[in-house]
Amino acid sequence: QMTFLQPLGLLGLIGVPILILIYVLKRRYREETVPSTFLWRRSLAYMKRRFPWSLRNSVLLILQLIAVVLFSFMLARPTIPAPKTGEKIAVIDASAGMSAVGADGETHHGIFDATFLSDIPNMTVLCPSNYAELKAMLRRAVFEIDGPVAIRYPRGGEGAYRGNSGEDNIVELRSGSDITLCAYGMMVNNILEAAELLAQQGISARVLKINCISPFYDRDMRNVVGKCRALLVAEEATSVGCVGQRVAAILAENRIAPEKTVLCNLNKAFPVQGAVSELQKEFGLDAQSLAKKAAEVIR
Repeated sequence: QMTFLQPLGLLGLIGVPILILIYVLKRRYREETVPSTFLWRRSLAYMKRRFPWSLRNSVLLILQLIAVVLFSFMLARPTIPAPKTGEKIAVIDASAGMSAVGADGETHHGIFDATFLSDIPNMTVLCPSNYAELKAMLRRAVFEIDGPVAIRYPRGGEGAYRGNSGEDNIVELRSGSDITLCAYGMMVNNILEAAELLAQQGISARVLKINCISPFYDRDMRNVVGKCRALLVAEEATSVGCVGQRVAAILAENRIAPEKTVLCNLNKAFPVQGAVSELQKEFGLDAQSLAKKAAEVIR
């Protein structure tokens, strides 16, 4: 059933009778030499006509009437509402973080979507780390989650982590007692490698992977820190409103914050053009830099 977004636009149809009235009342003169009986014949023919003018000779009037009607409908903005079929919307973001388009330049980095997507009411934001998790989360988006869903997965392949934890919101990939390393998406590969480097230094690092960065649930946040006294959150995102800030705020509000918390992100800078490995090293998000930062935090 058709409706109109701007029904007042139909007031333009008032121009239709006005235009017809103008044509009816318009006098048409032409100079012509005629016999004396011509006026009588014309008068009789005029009286027999059904309309005061011939449509064949009123092409301009017809075109103007069509223009008025179309213009009125354009102002009224007709629309046909889509039937409510329960269909869901799932969007796969293939340019998440710096891992997607590092060589394309600073204007192509997907470093803001994790923040602004999380601010949208009823929006669910999922962050797979490999193809298996991408498939699992897409299934969740279609069959389990109500409302719109954004899935952040940068193009370019997979990392070393090939496990499938896509059914969980938060999952522990490695146990530890000294510090919790937390990340989402492809950054999980970096904190797993950082945990290995810390283990070589005698530091027990716990690795926590966040699959759903929005919404956050208190029951999940209580498992973030575990028994560790320090927390490090690494992400390819700007600092204002980032996942790390939201996690720290929830932990503090519930009075379960660790002794020390450090957020590793892009601050307020635009990453320049370069290889992903080079950009991560520049911002301290590569495995070596994260391991060094974690070691400094707990000492």
